[in-house]
Amino acid sequence: MGLDLSNAQVKADLDPLGSGKYILIPVDRQTPIRDFVTSAGHPYKTGCAFYELSKREKVQGGKQLAVAEKDPATGRTTGRVFSGPEARMLLGLPKSEATVEPGDNPSYTVFVQSTSVNRKPVPGTKLLVLL
Repeated sequence: MGLDLSNAQVKADLDPLGSGKYILIPVDRQTPIRDFVTSAGHPYKTGCAFYELSKREKVQGGKQLAVAEKDPATGRTTGRVFSGPEARMLLGLPKSEATVEPGDNPSYTVFVQSTSVNRKPVPGTKLLVLL
């Protein structure tokens, strides 16, 4: 299901999210995700926030992922973010539950959709919020 495609082939078929469709917010304190998003001045709807993967996790098949592309030379994000089933394909993950570790994909920063209003993002990471 796409795993035989090269990363370049998958990427060529993807459209990144427009820059006005999301915002990356640095996490500076440990507080529930809903409060964090609203205190940053954005409306909160369940599923609109994606926390940066900071430890090994099992990601259920129904959870969306977002990936921010990194510049290979600098390691900084390029501003190109992909979400939805295409993000899983880009990472080579199945549609079912999969274990993901930060650093497994050095070309991307991985964000996992939070469907819990009480999840507390880890300080020093980023939160991706769909607008």
